[in-house]
Amino acid sequence: MDKVRREAGIGRRIGWGVTGAVITASAVVTIAAPTASSSVADATWIVEGPNNQWIYQDTPNPVIQVGTIYALGVEGITSASPTTPNRISFYDNGQCIGAGPIHTYHPDLGIAARAFVSWVPTSVGTHTFTAQQGSSSVSWTVTVSAAADGSTPAVQPAQPACDAVGTGSTGSAGF
Repeated sequence: MDKVRREAGIGRRIGWGVTGAVITASAVVTIAAPTASSSVADATWIVEGPNNQWIYQDTPNPVIQVGTIYALGVEGITSASPTTPNRISFYDNGQCIGAGPIHTYHPDLGIAARAFVSWVPTSVGTHTFTAQQGSSSVSWTVTVSAAADGSTPAVQPAQPACDAVGTGSTGSAGF
C-alpha cells in the first residue's frame, strides 16, 4: 500500500511539473508576440550629457548648454520586428540633426527600446526636438543656456541624414 501511495505522489508531482511547464511556455509565447506596426509616437525623450548625466523629458529645469555634446534620443519605441532595420530621424527646430538606428535591447520580447543621435546645441534659447519615423512623431521642447565661461565648444559630428517623411529612405549617407 505504501508503494502505491508513493507512486501516486510521484505521478501528481510530475503532473504538476508538466502543467507548470505548459503554462510557462504559453506565457512566453504571449509576451514574445511582436506588435503590428512600428511607432515612435509614444516614446519618451532621453538625453545623456557629460559625466553620464541623464535628463528625461519629465526632469524639471534640465541644464542643457551651448557647445556641449549630448546623446539625444527616445526610448520606448515599438517595432514590428526586432530584425527590421528601423531608424528615427531627429530634428531641432525643424532642422535635421541626423538619423539613428533603433537599438533592440530585448529581442526576445520584440521591443526596440531606444534610438539616439549626437547633438551639440549652437544657440541659446528654446529648442523643439522632433523624433520622426515615417508619419509617426513625438516632440519635446527645452531651453538651452549659455556655455560655461572658458569652456571649449564641442563640434557636431557627422551623422546619417534624416529620412524623407514616410519613405523609409536611408538618407544620403547610405546607412
